[in-house]
Amino acid sequence: MITTDHGHLDEGGHGGTTDRERESWTIRWSPHRELAEWPEEIAPHELAELMLVERRTLR
Repeated sequence: MITTDHGHLDEGGHGGTTDRERESWTIRWSPHRELAEWPEEIAPHELAELMLVERRTLR
């Protein structure tokens, strides 16, 4: 899994208040099996639980 913390300003630095500056993305991949479906949009506080559930299914 790869994810970003939040957006970046063109002139440098972090921050900003627009949706684009506040959004982040996540990529998941497994060479062994198909991954479970995740919601199209995930709130930051939901990510840890989704990752733990995914980890349990790998065993």
